[in-house]
Amino acid sequence: MPSNSLTPYVDAWTVQAVMASRWLTRLYRTLRDDRQASTAIQAGAPMEERLKRLGLHGRIASLDARFNQEHPEETRAEEAAWTALVEGQAGLSAFFALTDSTDGKPSPGLRGSRTATYAAFRKAIRGFHTAFPASMAEEGVTLATRKATRTCVDAFLASAEEEDPKQREQLRDALDSIVLEALGKGVAAETQNRQTASLFRTAV
Repeated sequence: MPSNSLTPYVDAWTVQAVMASRWLTRLYRTLRDDRQASTAIQAGAPMEERLKRLGLHGRIASLDARFNQEHPEETRAEEAAWTALVEGQAGLSAFFALTDSTDGKPSPGLRGSRTATYAAFRKAIRGFHTAFPASMAEEGVTLATRKATRTCVDAFLASAEEEDPKQREQLRDALDSIVLEALGKGVAAETQNRQTASLFRTAV
């Protein structure tokens, strides 16, 4: 199954995650919270590298301006930024999981990028939980992850050759299981709460 159908989404997640990471880094440096600033940087680092490699810098400024316009209140903007960062890393993590699966085996050339992305996804979850109460962070992580993984699975299905509705539904179930295996453990590990993993499992 071709994965190039996901390129526009992966690019969008990249720009989104970098914008959110930079916004959060500026916020926490202003607040002199070095630990959270470091977490925000680490959670966005793999996307920063991809942004530079593909020359996507030009899309950051407009997204940042729109984000600031839509979120004038600092606390809500902070929550929205962590949500955007989690969503971006969840989307790319799901992409790697599905690409590995549909290609038959993990690509050695992508091993470093895949590992870094999974780690950044966990960092983003950790930062969200540090910034907000558990219930708020769990809801934000679940919704962001659900949105990204559904987009990823839908894009893969759009390029699938299976036309029979039953076969397509079976394929969706298989893809959902792959995504859950790849991302569910990270969610549970960082939240230290099985409830989030359970919510994610029923939501995808």
